[in-house]
Amino acid sequence: MKNLIIVGAGGIGGYLSVMLGNGGYDFTLVARGATLEAIQKNGLTLSTPKKRIVLERVTCTDKPEEYGIQDAVIICTKGYGLEGALDMISPCVNDETLIIPMLNGVNAHKRIAKRLKMGVALDGCIYVFSRVLEPGIIEQTGSINSVYMGIPGIASKDSPKTLIELCKMLNNSGVNAQIPDDIEREMWIKWTFICSNAQATSYFDVSVGELREDPEKWEFLLALLDEILLVAAKEGIDLPADLKEKNIEAFKNMAYESRSSLSRDLKEPKKQTELSLFAGELVRLAQAHGLEVPYNRRVLERFKDRL
Repeated sequence: MKNLIIVGAGGIGGYLSVMLGNGGYDFTLVARGATLEAIQKNGLTLSTPKKRIVLERVTCTDKPEEYGIQDAVIICTKGYGLEGALDMISPCVNDETLIIPMLNGVNAHKRIAKRLKMGVALDGCIYVFSRVLEPGIIEQTGSINSVYMGIPGIASKDSPKTLIELCKMLNNSGVNAQIPDDIEREMWIKWTFICSNAQATSYFDVSVGELREDPEKWEFLLALLDEILLVAAKEGIDLPADLKEKNIEAFKNMAYESRSSLSRDLKEPKKQTELSLFAGELVRLAQAHGLEVPYNRRVLERFKDRL
């Protein structure tokens, strides 16, 4: 692949950039402000539980239009930054450019198609615990690093050659990348967990451990999860029969002090949040099916001024 842009140098974009660069692949990273300056000066660093990887030279810019038409664009912004990112990279897109979002929510491909009118809109999700320690320095905790990406409604075997090539690049770089036959299913599998956990910890302003210790709060979490699963069924998503049990087990195994990024963002009065991609989206989908989702609506009502 000759032309690849990664938008966003946060925990996800920074992680993927270092892994691909360390694997010997070229890309252009889009960043702004202090992050752009730091990367242009010092490159990118990724600290993992096993090693420290430093990319001394990274092509990093805030002017992606100068790099021409791309084969693929991976968007690693917060969910609320998707439209802005699409506007920024629109000069780099033609009808064959793959646009792959790695962000929260279940309908990013629809937002992409609506905004750009060009390119091939995909869905994608990533499982990795990574964060920015300071501009240009990323920390990964744990060993999970799975990526799923695909075109909704298109089976893996029918994927474009460019997507298959990107998947191979990621795998060759140490990232466990897959093109599933049903990408929407994978998006919902992740969303059932993230959406319920993020909202419960935010609603009560507690860690996951504190949530587990309080029966009332724990039942609230499970009620959120049940409502999300109900909406998924109405959406026609074929989720695993044991997904609820697996999510509960995952909740129980999370570190006591874990908090969602949504809960942290909500504690900062002026910070934009992804609430619209959680309770906002869930309630909207439920209304379309005539469903009542009182627990998700309670979260939405509590934080309605932060949408």
